[in-house]
Amino acid sequence: MFPRKSRYDGDGEPPRVRFWIWWNSGFVKITLDSKHFEDNPLALYACGTSEEGWWSETELYWLDCGSVYRELINDGRDCDGRLTRAMRDYCQPMNLRRRQPCEYTPDPDVMLPEWKPCKAEIFDEYAQAAGY
Repeated sequence: MFPRKSRYDGDGEPPRVRFWIWWNSGFVKITLDSKHFEDNPLALYACGTSEEGWWSETELYWLDCGSVYRELINDGRDCDGRLTRAMRDYCQPMNLRRRQPCEYTPDPDVMLPEWKPCKAEIFDEYAQAAGY
């Protein structure tokens, strides 16, 4: 959804970070390194159908200028038309193990990133057609 570019110039030791995320009803530990930049993010994708249409979820993770970035994209269509939401946020490496998990996990060893919002976009097909 957002424009992509890479800022890693290849100088020095390639960055590498590991952290936990919640994906597909469970915790997953992911690793980002020098190949995961904005033009080549680590991508997670899920999709399905519902009684009225379809849905998809995409999560993209990459490194840029010493921070970890995440883009969340929820897309779908039902009887009310298409609705797409995209949100981008970031986390400093020192905050990747900052936040306790939510109530749906009893695992005290899992610490989640403390994400800070960057930008968000919403596309509502029928609202846009109506001029909103």
